[in-house]
Parts: sequence; structure tokens; C-alpha cells
Amino acid sequence: ALLRGRITPILDLPRLLGQREATAAAAPTKTQAHILLVDDTKFFRDVVGGYLEAAGYTVARAEHGAEGLARLDREAFDLVVSDLEMPIMDGWTLASSVRLKSQWSDMPLLALSTLARDQAEASARAAGFDAYEVKLDQASLLANIARLLAESRRPRAAAGAFHA
Repeated sequence: ALLRGRITPILDLPRLLGQREATAAAAPTKTQAHILLVDDTKFFRDVVGGYLEAAGYTVARAEHGAEGLARLDREAFDLVVSDLEMPIMDGWTLASSVRLKSQWSDMPLLALSTLARDQAEASARAAGFDAYEVKLDQASLLANIARLLAESRRPRAAAGAFHA
């Protein structure tokens, strides 16, 4: 929730306890995917990274887009999950930069944001993101990641349109 201009997590314990099953169901079955998580807020890096690790993914973290690009130069990743609004290099610039490099042009990119969907989704798509997620929706995030990873094993043109 947004309270007095600040993001404030409100825990729904019954739902959180029920999401253990969703996490197990979304876990990769054949290979452990390596995901780069880029977010300037430590809280979100920890929470979202925890979701991904609990689902069986290997997660590397970066604090902004420039650090994310540097990690991409050094390591191989199967997917990038990135916040949109960050200092130094934002997510839109990161996605555009990834799409310009031939070795990363087919890498699935998922935008992760607290921005209202209508305001940010179109700009995320234009920058090169394949999907858009609102932060802290664990079940939807894991389902979208599983879908993107499955689609990335097919040629990009056959993978379909932008998905929310």
C-alpha cells in the first residue's frame, strides 16, 4: 500500500501461508534457471529474490541498470527481472541496452514496478520488456517467469506478444 507517499507492505498471513504451494508448483522442473534481479531497493531485492530462490531459481542481484549490464557482461543469465525507476540507470534504459546487444537480444525481460500498470506498461513494452508485473504479487510473478522461460526456449518470433 502507499501510505503518506511511502510504500508500506501489509502482510496477509493466510495468503502468504497458502503461497508455499504456488511457489512449489512454479519451481523449474528440468534445469535451474539463472535470473538477474535488478532493483535499487534492498527490501525488494530481498523479498523478490527470496521468492525466486524459494522457487528453485539461482538469483544474482544488482542495484541499478548499469550494475546489471556489468553482470550481464560477466555471467550468463536465462532471464532479467528489473525495476523501472532506479538511479544511475533505470530499467527502461537497461532493457533498451539489452535489446541492442546481439548476444542478449533474445533474453526474456520482465519489468517489475510499483507504478500503476496503465502508466508504465506501454513504456516498458516500448523499451523491450516482454512482461510487466506489479511488485509483491508472488504467484503472478512466478507464473510469468515460468512462462517467459518456457517461451525463451522457442524462437523469439514464435514466443508471442507482450504479456502482462
